[in-house]
Amino acid sequence: MGQPAGCARFCSLGVSVDVTARRPCREDPDRPGEFLHATHAGHSFLHVRDIDWLVEHHEPLLEWPVITHPTRYPADCRLVASLISDGDTLQMGIGHLPDAILSSLCDRKDLGSHEMLSDGVLPLVAQGVITGQRKTLHQGRS
Repeated sequence: MGQPAGCARFCSLGVSVDVTARRPCREDPDRPGEFLHATHAGHSFLHVRDIDWLVEHHEPLLEWPVITHPTRYPADCRLVASLISDGDTLQMGIGHLPDAILSSLCDRKDLGSHEMLSDGVLPLVAQGVITGQRKTLHQGRS
């Protein structure tokens, strides 16, 4: 078998490191294309010798628009923000409301983030708001 286009010796299964990157799901005929990026986590690579058929598909990833200020949900953001203290560890979802809530936490210190990182988390990490220094599990890590 020849080497699949876009692959060296290993092919990335894409941006997801959850159930789609687990071994049983590798039987799925869908394979990542040029728009997917390697995550280097989990069992997310497949050796080319393990590929029997390859169907190339080229399509940009869907992107979720990020709300960078809490104007769409001001009452919700104020309520949730009032419950979050310096040093708390957050587990946030994905979407407009979690991103808006996160954007209203810029005045907090040493917050922790647990389980996943969404676009709304990234500015807080860059600003030093989310440090994970007070987490009791996986201190200093997100």
